[in-house]
Amino acid sequence: MKLYARVPQDLVDSWEQSSQTLPSNQTVGFHYHDVDEWLTVVQGGITFFTLADELFHVEIGRALHIPRGEVHRAEADADAVECRMFLAGAIPTFVNELTALEVNALQDNLEFPDYEDGRIENGEKFFVNALSDQLVFCRASGVCVGKRQFIDEAFVDKGRFSARTLQILNKTEQGLLISTVVNASGADGEINSFTNVRFLAVEDGALRCRLWVNYPQLERVAVGSKEDKEAVMARTRGTSLSRASAGEASAAARGAGARTPLIDSVDVALAYVPRADAAAAVDEVVKDDAKMRAAFAKNYRDRSSEVRGEYGRASAG
Repeated sequence: MKLYARVPQDLVDSWEQSSQTLPSNQTVGFHYHDVDEWLTVVQGGITFFTLADELFHVEIGRALHIPRGEVHRAEADADAVECRMFLAGAIPTFVNELTALEVNALQDNLEFPDYEDGRIENGEKFFVNALSDQLVFCRASGVCVGKRQFIDEAFVDKGRFSARTLQILNKTEQGLLISTVVNASGADGEINSFTNVRFLAVEDGALRCRLWVNYPQLERVAVGSKEDKEAVMARTRGTSLSRASAGEASAAARGAGARTPLIDSVDVALAYVPRADAAAAVDEVVKDDAKMRAAFAKNYRDRSSEVRGEYGRASAG
């Protein structure tokens, strides 16, 4: 999520618009939308919270952009609030609600870097419960390992930290396909950002990570202070440390109707099903893990090499 001074004019002119009024102190639980949303307040005020409970207060004179799939909740101020919403297109279901089980599993996923680096105790117990016995974990290097090897090689502090936000790419009866960003502090003082795409499968009444893919985004940032690190975290989680400019709003608007980089990462994460619809790909993962383990590993290594090549060229440039 990100706050702006206003909604870009081209969205005002062309996107679907609707209004909604919430009574005082009304709360809306964690949910997500299948399209990008921009929102302004006509009367009153309302606070939005990310999955990690970072808050964004929207009042008259401010606009909020919520990317497609980003998990969030909301709470109206003491007075009733009237909101005006702008959507990239009409959709049959605007609010995709999440159960307590799903929210807990998603919040656990935000904690993966802290457990992985050993900053939180009982990491092995955490991952034994959070990961499927059928896990395929694909490193940014292109190497794929299973659950036991991942746990045996974990708990080494590599300066990883979560962007503290998460997007749902698809939801089916079989589970959730999600995407988030994990940053890592390098020895050279640079921050490397990695897109993490994970499939959380329904297993014995719980959601466990069965497919976990990491690959680098095409950006490296030199970090020289705590403030720099906070700025990187803000950018990778799609938020701002201050009110964004009109120019940034226009730039965001230009890409708002298209798939975001995180959404596009499904094609990489599920490379063994080229160009397939993500929900169908998830069904394939559930249907035949043995086929996925062999075919996916080869295709991911091929695609990961391409990504790493692009990443190296971008860094060199």
